[in-house]
Amino acid sequence: GVDSLVNNAGVGSFALLEDATVEDYRRIMDTNVLGTFLTSKWFIPHFKRRHAGGLLSHIVNITSDVSDRTFATGGLYTASKHAQRALSRTLAFEGQGYGLRVTEIRPGITDTYFNDHTPGTREGLAYLRPEDIARAVAHALDAPPNVRIDEIVLHPAIQDITF
Repeated sequence: GVDSLVNNAGVGSFALLEDATVEDYRRIMDTNVLGTFLTSKWFIPHFKRRHAGGLLSHIVNITSDVSDRTFATGGLYTASKHAQRALSRTLAFEGQGYGLRVTEIRPGITDTYFNDHTPGTREGLAYLRPEDIARAVAHALDAPPNVRIDEIVLHPAIQDITF
C-alpha cells in the first residue's frame, strides 16, 4: 500500500489586497489549502490501518518559505501558505497517535513556471531547481523510524536572508 503522501500543488497571484478578486481568493485557497486538506483527509484512514499493522506513514506538504511571513502584494498567497503550515502542524499533532509523521518543506525561489519565466532560462539559473526540492522530500522520507523531520527550509544562495 501507499506509505507516503506528498502534497505539492500550488498557485499564486500577487496583487495588493484591494486589487485582488474573490476569484483570485477562491483559486488560491481551493488549490493550496483545500487541496492539501482534502488529499490528506482522504489518506488518513489508510494511514491508520497501516499503523494497526505496525507501519509508519508520512505526509510531506510542500508549502513556501513565506508560510511564516508575508510581503506587499503577497496577501492571498501567503495567507494560503500560513494555512497550509497550520494544517501541517495539526496533522502532526493528530497523527502522533497513529504513526503519522508530517514534514513541511518550505522552499524559496524555485526555477519553475510559477515565477513568471520559463524554467531553465538565464534568470532562473541561480534559483532552486525542482531536483533540490525532490532531494529534500527524499531526505524527509528516508529518515529512520526514530527521527521526525518537522520542517525543511531551503533557499537559493542568491535569495535575501529573511530571518
